[in-house]
Amino acid sequence: MNLKKLWDSYYKGIIIVMGFLFVLFSAMSLELALVVCLGIIAAIILYHNIKYSVAIMLMVTPYVNTKILQTQIIPGIPVKLYVILFFALLGLMLIRYRIHLKTVFDMKYIGILSLYILVFIIAVIKSVDYIEYISIAWSDNLSVLRLMSNFLITPLVNIFPVLMILLFYNYEDKHLIIDGFIMALLVLSLAIIFVYIFMVPSKMNFSMIRGQIGVVLGLHGNDLANFYIMGFPLILAMYINSKNRFVQLTFYLSLFAIAILFSRTAYVCVILTFLSYGVLRGKIDIKYFLTIIAVGIMLLFLPEQVYARFLTLVAGTDIQTLSAGRSGDIWLPLWWEWIRHPLSIKLFGIGRYSIVESFAYRNGLILNVEHPHNMYFEVLMDSGIIGLITYAFVFAYINLNIFFSFIKNRLPFDRDILLAVLISFVMYLLAGMSGRTFFPSTITIHEWTLLGLGILIIRYQRFTDNYAHLKIEVSKNEKTN
Repeated sequence: MNLKKLWDSYYKGIIIVMGFLFVLFSAMSLELALVVCLGIIAAIILYHNIKYSVAIMLMVTPYVNTKILQTQIIPGIPVKLYVILFFALLGLMLIRYRIHLKTVFDMKYIGILSLYILVFIIAVIKSVDYIEYISIAWSDNLSVLRLMSNFLITPLVNIFPVLMILLFYNYEDKHLIIDGFIMALLVLSLAIIFVYIFMVPSKMNFSMIRGQIGVVLGLHGNDLANFYIMGFPLILAMYINSKNRFVQLTFYLSLFAIAILFSRTAYVCVILTFLSYGVLRGKIDIKYFLTIIAVGIMLLFLPEQVYARFLTLVAGTDIQTLSAGRSGDIWLPLWWEWIRHPLSIKLFGIGRYSIVESFAYRNGLILNVEHPHNMYFEVLMDSGIIGLITYAFVFAYINLNIFFSFIKNRLPFDRDILLAVLISFVMYLLAGMSGRTFFPSTITIHEWTLLGLGILIIRYQRFTDNYAHLKIEVSKNEKTN
């Protein structure tokens, strides 16, 4: 049943129900009433196009810290608007489609994802022991309920895209995921450039530019750069493989947005992405060569401050300079404290955001930060050696499967997508030396979605290989008979 038939058949009932809900909820909150009614309209529209959910989630994620998406629309329940949106999209997907877990292959990856989530849940539960320190760090009087809502439920919604891909998406849906990535980075690039052109008074003041972008979009410049570190390899692969104008526009706008975010890690990752894609792809065609020339020309028109920021990478050779002060002002004090912990803590960790419980943090021996700015050390502190080994296994298993699929795959487009996924993850591992996180968060949603895309292609490749093998066996049997 299409939307027109649905409306023609049930429009009276829909209007009556929405009117009743508006009156009911407006008694509690006018904002809640509007959200409920608009949500019903959106649900009706999305019902027959619900596989756009992942694209919607990718597009929404960079703005989850803005005032509107942080709104708590149900009084007394500490759940933000964007969390409700993600749950609603997952709920519609469950209503619209049947779960297609049918093979050992499918169950295996669900098991891997469950293992990843389990480590995170244990870390959050353990953080209840020092809830008062977390409350002080976040300037909030947290109850156990609000701690679980803010630090467990809210981050876990960022796993929904990969969960939906594993449960409901097929190989034919891969373009919905790719288009979602492209549209998300296009909109984000336009937003960053808009702020830079119209809302930043000094176009050459690096601190002012990053500060204003962060204020408007609700994320620090380095956090915004994460979306490009993860997404740019896919944008490059699509640019090489497609003549679509939106892809081309996204490619160049993304490069300019990366430039004015002034993330040195992003600069390095983009350069390495170009190099690794050109080498590992196995061929350098004319379009790739022309792309390098076009990007080189584009560099001539960037603000002077971009070059100054990039040159700080080679301005000093000591680790303190290269790490922007992280080594001496965060890592070393925390490291010396960690090695003094008993074996049980080393093995299983202290709990999520354990940095705020540390002696170094509470006594001002490190910078006033809520994470160690090193995702490997963060897992080591929060979940211990066991947690770090578990996460290493989870990501190594998935990416090794993607790597072997890349080697065996005979479809050029799929090979390029798999290569982009691999490069993206390697760039994320590199960027993790100075920040990011392995735990579920708005930072990891794009990376997990890319891994889900890779798994889709692997699933299809295994199916076609098995089908081809079966045809060969049948053919042999026919000849024998």
